[in-house]
Amino acid sequence: MYNIIKETYLQARKDKNKEEIALYSYLIGEIENKLMTMDGVKKTYPNIKIVALVKSIKAKSEEMNNTLEVELLTKLIPTQMNEAGIMRIFQDNPELNNMGMRMKYLKENYGGLYDGKLASTIAKSINN
Repeated sequence: MYNIIKETYLQARKDKNKEEIALYSYLIGEIENKLMTMDGVKKTYPNIKIVALVKSIKAKSEEMNNTLEVELLTKLIPTQMNEAGIMRIFQDNPELNNMGMRMKYLKENYGGLYDGKLASTIAKSINN
């Protein structure tokens, strides 16, 4: 997701769109601040945390009634899987034979792309 944000930022620069440049520049700066450790080394920052950061900034933009920012940030937030999508993942991976394994797999591979409560309900409902 970080790469998508950077690509979107570059496109905004090419288009000379000042509002988008400012928003994406701020967002990249926030992510990069979280990437750096105390000794200046970059660490990995999972997509789920980037999605949470984008949602947080979007909520602040909504409070300030900044419709342009809300619209731009909404485009960055991935669509969450529905019940059928989550069920398909579990069915396609029969080795995930308990709830803990299923939830761990979702978190590692689809972080930010599913509703945790829905996934938990589905994971519990599947008979081993």
